[in-house]
Amino acid sequence: MDFSKLKKYGGSSSPDKKFWSIFSAVAAAAVIVLIFTGIWLYGWAMEAIVHQKPEIRMPDLTGKSSVYALKTLSEVKLSLRIQGSEKKADLPRGAVIRQVPAADKLIREGETVLVTVSEGGSSVFTPTLTGMSLRNAKLLLEQNDLKLGYTSKAYSLQIPKGTVVTQDPAPESIVEKNTKVNVNISDGNPPEGINMMPNFVNKDLETVKAWAKKYDAKVEYKEDPKSEKDNGIIAAQTPEPDVILNEKTEISVTVSTKKREASETEGDYKIEYTAPATGEDLNISIRAIGKEGEKEIFSGKREPGAKIELYIFKKDVSKIRIFLNDQQVEERKVK
Repeated sequence: MDFSKLKKYGGSSSPDKKFWSIFSAVAAAAVIVLIFTGIWLYGWAMEAIVHQKPEIRMPDLTGKSSVYALKTLSEVKLSLRIQGSEKKADLPRGAVIRQVPAADKLIREGETVLVTVSEGGSSVFTPTLTGMSLRNAKLLLEQNDLKLGYTSKAYSLQIPKGTVVTQDPAPESIVEKNTKVNVNISDGNPPEGINMMPNFVNKDLETVKAWAKKYDAKVEYKEDPKSEKDNGIIAAQTPEPDVILNEKTEISVTVSTKKREASETEGDYKIEYTAPATGEDLNISIRAIGKEGEKEIFSGKREPGAKIELYIFKKDVSKIRIFLNDQQVEERKVK
């Protein structure tokens, strides 16, 4: 039999061709496996990174303006996306109708919150006027289809003289167009003999105790282990700042007792500072400079020679600035 004819009419191929055919099939299958393995590993890694981020309890945004929602979410490192709008006659334009995730749900830092907003009706939101001059406050009210009502004066430890301290209706209130908004204008610090409630929120517990000792004030101290604030930082207070105090005023502060987990200190940067040993008590402010700008991480009055220790995450900060009585005295690079 002439085997050469088999090749001519498509007989069995040579061993080399058979080998390369099998090799090509195996190589193609291996590439596909590697691609899917890479995709799986990437997804697994991303999920692991996301789950390392802290959980945040979702705030309730319904009925609030989209501006308020954006500010609230940015403060807890969440982003906002408006996914649509609907007609809602009883809500002002831009008010949040629905949100995903819902209020009180746990969400990871860095995630996006989806909202549906109102297309508007006959009502509007009252803007925030605090800290504005009377002229600017009036202009802003007119821009929002509102009017300036009566004005009065009030002492304030927080707000510069000549600017708005409080308003009625309060910011973010839903009112009809052309509603009159009444304002209190700051008359500066109170005269001697009038004691007003300071703003202790975000200050440390020692600042409250020093103030209570100076003014012989009785303060009730409450603890909150679930607070988002760092341990020893004031999360809430009663009464509100700038309330005039008397012997019958009940004063209380809520201090965070949140405990740092061992894993939280990994990669942290420890800040240590000792106040000058001479002179009077000092107002000390420590500010962190990072991607999100300048943020105050400590503020309080301390005795001469007092020592301050606190931690921050290195990845969030490039510099630390220290101020005494509003004057910068030191700048450090975070290494």
